[in-house]
Amino acid sequence: MKNRLLIIDNYDSFTYNLVQIIEQCSVNNYAIAKNDEISLSEAGNFDNFLFSPGPGIPSEAGIMCELIKHYASKKKMLGICLGHQAIAECFGANIVQMKKIMHGIASETILTDKKDEVLFSNVPTHFITGRYHSWIVSRKNFPNELSITAIDNQKNIMAIKHNFYDIHGLQFHPESFITLEGLTIIKNWLR
Repeated sequence: MKNRLLIIDNYDSFTYNLVQIIEQCSVNNYAIAKNDEISLSEAGNFDNFLFSPGPGIPSEAGIMCELIKHYASKKKMLGICLGHQAIAECFGANIVQMKKIMHGIASETILTDKKDEVLFSNVPTHFITGRYHSWIVSRKNFPNELSITAIDNQKNIMAIKHNFYDIHGLQFHPESFITLEGLTIIKNWLR
């Protein structure tokens, strides 16, 4: 990645697992900011945004949704877990609470026919991912400007991409040791 990366920390310890992967990919031109400790104008100094996992729901995550809406057409973005849910909500999707909480659960993720060539290049169609969430993006009234690029065995949404902007979301955690393809996915995004 040639440009400056801003990692939005949604008050989650997994943020530092992401930082380790970013550094493993030889990226050193990055900064980390808490979701309520950076302004829209300060964020404008960066070229790419990585939205970390975190507790709660997107509306409780500082200015993350504002950043997504304001810079959607201008910045490359990847949202993970809460960040993924925020991207989906910002473009009109709904999130719903799951019946079964997924904390430290390994599950199969399946790529759809709307494959995301940016994230999933050299990733098998079926792979195991680590999940840590109690909310999920709903398929009901899913917006046309987004595509579902991966699902689980129950057809829950595991990954999305924007159809016009360079914006991607992952419900699962690529930084988790459970997600064996995680490093490949992050490397693909950083290209």
